[in-house]
Amino acid sequence: MHWWILALGAATLLTLTSGTPSPENDTSKLAPQIAVQADQNRRLAELQQQWQAERHEFQQQRDQLEAERRDLAAARIREPILASTITQIGILLAGVIPLLLGWQLLAKADTRDDATAVAELLVTDLVSPKPQFFAPALPHAATSVEKRLAAASITNPNPET
Repeated sequence: MHWWILALGAATLLTLTSGTPSPENDTSKLAPQIAVQADQNRRLAELQQQWQAERHEFQQQRDQLEAERRDLAAARIREPILASTITQIGILLAGVIPLLLGWQLLAKADTRDDATAVAELLVTDLVSPKPQFFAPALPHAATSVEKRLAAASITNPNPET
């Protein structure tokens, strides 16, 4: 009788330990692992999106810095040229303005109206010892005028008194 009890106990033990797992037991054990894996996948996707966004932002900032660098390089070339041009124009104006002022003054000094020029010419001709325009018509008339002037100067040697 002992061997029956031993055989029955061994059979019961084998049945309990070597049974086939039910599908409900496997799913219930895997559900938390699946949830953890899904959560990890979601976090990884979010991190990848953030990384891509940051990478895109860094690329834009790099492009902006490169554009600013190019602008500064162009300005470094352009500014000395502009400063030199302004200096040269200033020197040119400093030399030309006095010339223009002198030319303007000389141009005004030479322009006289015709009436003033004719009057000056006639006065010069009248007071000259040998007039060209107002020569005496008769030679004896000029000598008589000269004689009268000479006589007046002899009789009154000091006409101011």
